[in-house]
Amino acid sequence: MRKETAMLLDKNAKRMGNRKAVLNPDHALVFMALCSVVLPIICFLWGWTKPVIALGGTVCLLFLFARVYQSLKAEFTVSVTEDIKFWWTALAFIGIWCLFSGIGGFSYQARDFLARNPMFRDLSSQSWPLRYELAEQPELIRNLFPGATTCDLVYYYTWWLPVAGLVKVFRFSHEVADALLLAYTILYVFLIFYCLSNIIKKKSYVMLSALILFGGFDFWISVLEGIPSLMTKDFPPPMIPVDIEWWANRFSYSSNTAQLLNVFNSSLPIWMLVCLLMMLPGNRSRAALGSLAFAYSPFGTVAMVFIVLIDFIGKNDKKWGEKIKEIFTPENLIIPLMMLVVFGAFYLRVNLDKTSTDGWIFKVYPEKRTFTLFIIFVLVEVWIYFIAIGKRAREFRFYWVTLIGLSLIPLWKVGAANDWSLKVSVPLLFLLMIMMVDSYYRETQKKQRYVILAVLIMGFLTSAMELKRNIHGTLNMQEAEYIHSEYSTFQYLGSDDEMMDIFFGGQYLVPESEGFWSRYISAVN
Repeated sequence: MRKETAMLLDKNAKRMGNRKAVLNPDHALVFMALCSVVLPIICFLWGWTKPVIALGGTVCLLFLFARVYQSLKAEFTVSVTEDIKFWWTALAFIGIWCLFSGIGGFSYQARDFLARNPMFRDLSSQSWPLRYELAEQPELIRNLFPGATTCDLVYYYTWWLPVAGLVKVFRFSHEVADALLLAYTILYVFLIFYCLSNIIKKKSYVMLSALILFGGFDFWISVLEGIPSLMTKDFPPPMIPVDIEWWANRFSYSSNTAQLLNVFNSSLPIWMLVCLLMMLPGNRSRAALGSLAFAYSPFGTVAMVFIVLIDFIGKNDKKWGEKIKEIFTPENLIIPLMMLVVFGAFYLRVNLDKTSTDGWIFKVYPEKRTFTLFIIFVLVEVWIYFIAIGKRAREFRFYWVTLIGLSLIPLWKVGAANDWSLKVSVPLLFLLMIMMVDSYYRETQKKQRYVILAVLIMGFLTSAMELKRNIHGTLNMQEAEYIHSEYSTFQYLGSDDEMMDIFFGGQYLVPESEGFWSRYISAVN
């Protein structure tokens, strides 16, 4: 009888343990964090590719999901069940930050929303893949694609797809769609912060502040430019210019707030992937997980490749034979190849020839002052942080790739707005932020900690100015003035600005053709 009772109690204990594991909120957050980078890609596959490719890709991604989830669960040791007040406070600040981002139209919007608004609206209301009849476009746009009858919308809009798909299925109104998009963004950023807390192994308001406000010393450059006015009759000095992050004219690195306000669709998933890669033990799935970046940011993927390679070769705890066996796994071979073929073929349909002068920065801008701007730029955007950390910076496993990468990226130019500088730098800047906060907590000398914190806070002012603009616009302007409605849809790119219409048509629309994508991958025959 005692034996049977003991067995029954043991079974009940196991059931309770299993139930507790299922209800574990931390495991649920890890699940959602991983889902946030996998689910949008599955949505893209089923909306844009042939059924056999979508099915095969989904199977591969679900296998990766299961493998990575099992590896990551044990790595998250900072729990949301402890210090509930801290997590609710963090969620509140993140919610306010996202509320003033312009996402969903609840606040002032940056100019990038000229394309973001109609793109999300079309993804939410029209059939996938997005295809437009050129006969419905103004003559100006039709002339860009002589002989074509239809055009596809080609861009890295994968991040929007879960929300857009939900809106399509339930036929929600635009107002509901915008509210869902804002809620999606808040949850996404909170999951990123949860991952960051587990990377530094602390519930940290310093990390929360850095996530929202981390940036370079652009603000102080603008202040120095305004000092001469103090010595003249022009007092008080003029307001700090709107685009303070473009003081170098030729290249720019974006603060975290600027990224949220302008390129959230590519930056947020890249931030998430950086966090997951840092937490992921071993290399069995590292290349596969890192390759998912290609769905969200082709430029950001360039830096992600080096981040993954550093992890492959940087750990000396195993012999090379064991490392090779761990690296060359089915998921590390198949999934990066799938991402390269599917998304590479999709992006390469865009013809960007002669849209800008690209290449070696000193060739594009041959003036001698380009060198001066370059030196000052890397000093105030990158080197000052490494100087503040000191010798301990080398203990960070991504020290060299971050330092060298951020120092060299400005030397090349791609795109009219230099997308190379703006977007390749995103994962490395995020690593630099993590390095600063981690160093602050690891530093044992009080004086050095104060130096790190002071440099961090001084950099925060750049993001603060970006956020100030959106807050000021929201509080003092009419909604009709700051919500970009020049284009209600990409079906008709006609506005009062013909140059802008041509730019949008050439950048986002691709005429129907018989290329590799259309023949072998596209869901539309």
